[in-house]
Amino acid sequence: MKPFFMKHILLVISLIAGNFIFAQKFKISYLSGQEEPSVYSVVHRGEMFSLSLDYQKGMTNFNHAITIKKYGKDLGTVKSFQLSGGEKMYGPVRPLLKTYNDKLYLLYYKEQEGGKIQLLSSEVNTESLQLSEPVELQNIQPNERNLGYYSRNVNLDNENRILHISFYREGPKGVYKTFFFELSPDSSKALLVWSTGFDNKVFYSILDKNMKKIKSGEQELSTVKSVALGSACIDNSGNIYFIYHYSIKRQRITELLAIGNAGKTNIKEITIPECEVSATFARVKQGGNTLFLTGTYKQNSKNLSGVFKQQFNLATSKFTDAEKTVFPQDLVEILDDEEWGSKKKNYGLSEGWFVEPFVLEDGTLTLVGEFRGTISTEKSSYKLSGTILIARFNNNGAVFSRIPKLRVSAGTTYGDSYRIFEFKNKMVFFYSDHASNLQLEMARRPRRSDNYSNSVFVAATIYETGGVKREIIADLSKEDYLAENQSMQPLSPSSYYFPFRKIKKLGGITNDLKWAIVSID
Repeated sequence: MKPFFMKHILLVISLIAGNFIFAQKFKISYLSGQEEPSVYSVVHRGEMFSLSLDYQKGMTNFNHAITIKKYGKDLGTVKSFQLSGGEKMYGPVRPLLKTYNDKLYLLYYKEQEGGKIQLLSSEVNTESLQLSEPVELQNIQPNERNLGYYSRNVNLDNENRILHISFYREGPKGVYKTFFFELSPDSSKALLVWSTGFDNKVFYSILDKNMKKIKSGEQELSTVKSVALGSACIDNSGNIYFIYHYSIKRQRITELLAIGNAGKTNIKEITIPECEVSATFARVKQGGNTLFLTGTYKQNSKNLSGVFKQQFNLATSKFTDAEKTVFPQDLVEILDDEEWGSKKKNYGLSEGWFVEPFVLEDGTLTLVGEFRGTISTEKSSYKLSGTILIARFNNNGAVFSRIPKLRVSAGTTYGDSYRIFEFKNKMVFFYSDHASNLQLEMARRPRRSDNYSNSVFVAATIYETGGVKREIIADLSKEDYLAENQSMQPLSPSSYYFPFRKIKKLGGITNDLKWAIVSID
């Protein structure tokens, strides 16, 4: 299919011929060892570390013991260390290993009297695994009624990407971010934000380059009790920004809250004339105090009409005019065929496009995400993980790229999403799909990949012009292994490690892992 042009828009949804694309070379190697690390692991200075948790008995008790483990190149355990001699005194939220300014830290929780929870940080000695004296990062007073729900649903492994999705009747309705760890552009400061996603309150801390607390606070985002926090970031001066939305009488309101380093607050509603602002994200411009806003919007439709970007200047408290890019007709027609959009009534793309911001090293802004949804029958419900759509902003608007896929899950959603990395100003998406889908023309509707164990591991490279090149990296389908691409972690700027997990014939997961490293030349 030829690229589709209109004013300020370029859509490329076909594979570009080899004469125009210089393909990356992907290599994969497999690791062997007597002991496999947890998928809750991190790579620091080329070495692997992970956490092992031992919970107290009881469905409502989330207190646990914490063991830190270090692994050799063959994934055998080199050393382990138990906090407090293995006493189950931490929780209720799961801890997190975090690398920050070339040091390894453990972020962990401990309940206090009166229902408060301390969020603590200790530097990990990478040789002995001993911890430095704990430093309090936050003192949280959570909504006690909802803490159990939060504890069993929050996922901190990739805390700035994983969304909090409710599958429980008593949970929040929609998609929420619940934990942020965001660096300033010069990495001199970090912003730590904690929210349950059930109310209008956030707890935040500003940290220095050594993970020491500069200051902390709590903030009500609105007088409305049910608020969805979508973005949090910090600039080099220590000013912090939150973007959130709420509804009043079925009208969606999106606001920006800026808190200056002197404590002054500034709230601005984000609006686009004759449009309704939808998903919105903020990123600080490298080297300054200018805030970039990106997101989606609706115009005379219940579906999404396009994407936008604009800027906010903290000094003047003013927004620039929003630069809108409508979804091209070709794209809408293709996604209408996939049932992720409509070319007739409510023209546009489905709100099921769950987007996230991704900023390239040169400062280029992008929105990336996949279409997600649920279909229900009288007997069961199925979770859909569909096509990946990318919007890459430039001086003329946005370039759109599409990676067709469709995973239908009756049970586990293990391995149904994607992981994204940048390589030489190109975006590389890793995901799983049936091999037959890669033989289809890019504009064709993908076939359902319901049999998880038949999936292959795929890399899709997105070029600056919008071109897409897909290729199979590994095929372990005959052994019934499925890649856990969401757990991929970088070993270097061009190599990443992750597990394959053996899948039962009816889709159930096992504890049989095969770890691998994929590298790009």
